[in-house]
Amino acid sequence: MWANETLEKATADEVWKLHRWTTGHRNYPIPAISRGPGQSPAITHQEKCETFRATLYQESSPLPTPIEADLSCRQDNEIPFKEVTYTEVQEALSSSSSNTAAGASQINYTMLKWVWPHMGNKITMLIYQCLANGYHSLQWRRAIAIALKKPNKPDYTQPRAYRLITLLECMGKLLEKVVAHRLTYLTGRYNLISGSQFGGRANSSTSDAILTFMHDIHNLSHFCTNLRYQKLFRLCQL
Repeated sequence: MWANETLEKATADEVWKLHRWTTGHRNYPIPAISRGPGQSPAITHQEKCETFRATLYQESSPLPTPIEADLSCRQDNEIPFKEVTYTEVQEALSSSSSNTAAGASQINYTMLKWVWPHMGNKITMLIYQCLANGYHSLQWRRAIAIALKKPNKPDYTQPRAYRLITLLECMGKLLEKVVAHRLTYLTGRYNLISGSQFGGRANSSTSDAILTFMHDIHNLSHFCTNLRYQKLFRLCQL
């Protein structure tokens, strides 16, 4: 067997590394999940999926006044749409981690990077057509949720003792990444976000927020000092 041959050929330094084989964590299947009082527990895989979905993926409450966006009438101050370029998609793909898990199609970022030299133009055209027509494929929005146990929970028969990790299609995330980069650029180009906003904004960091805060304190201290001197001067005149 492979394990026996590896142990026989192991050197003195490798023996301690092989000792890690005995320190792994045994994974057990998810137990029956409680559906609530008065209901039988979820035992089958389908029943557990439905229980997790009903508990952890609850629909949001409807808005009191529905918002209907009018996308047919053009505005005078609209920002013109620019075509998606080959370099734009390539930069979004190259900055994506190759360790990201794939969605249902099993097409991950590593595979997209492999085929990019041969199919980069076709992928760029696909991203461009999606943006130009305002279309986001349903397959790219379909997710696979993996249930992971939260550590140190007293009862793992409760659905909220698990955390759902959502796996989406990498092509859909690539499209969203291109849109996110464009929105980040437009907010800076046209000053769409207040200068006091630092979180989620390009070219801003915690250091910028601290320097701005220190600047405000410095100006306030000068104002208070000048005000104190003015009061003392008035008292001397009296």
